Amino acid sequence: MKKEFKELPTASKVWVYQAENELTEETISDVLAMGTTFIESWESHGSEIPASIDVFYKQFVVISADDCGDTLCGRAKDGQLRMMKEIESNLGLSLTNRMITSYKNEEKIETISFNEFKELAKSGKINKDTIVFNNLVETKNDFVTKWETPAQNSWHNQFLN
Repeated sequence: MKKEFKELPTASKVWVYQAENELTEETISDVLAMGTTFIESWESHGSEIPASIDVFYKQFVVISADDCGDTLCGRAKDGQLRMMKEIESNLGLSLTNRMITSYKNEEKIETISFNEFKELAKSGKINKDTIVFNNLVETKNDFVTKWETPAQNSWHNQFLN
């Protein structure tokens, strides 16, 4: 059942999928339409899952789900990943590549490979205060408070001098 992100409890499960480049308005509209179609019939243990799909910064697709105090079944988790793979296939996107990361360079979002991130950190072009996107957050509360954060407060810290 489709809900607005702001309506979901702070403990809701969150998945962050990242595009390699900024998405066009048309692509965003297509992603949201396909995601909404899935969410409207998404179930776990035979019950509807209150969930949302949003796009942040024209690059990050975020799925949020209220597990209603019950763990989402494996089939439900697998279903949302299959849906994202279908969106990738239908729209010619890469959203499930976990070998890239993003950071802010002034107000511009830069998306690079982990190896490039390591090199930029080594050279000092990325430092502990560089704003990064921690796509490993798991809850709505963590998304709101820890997704966009200085590198020193994220798993990215391991690559800093």
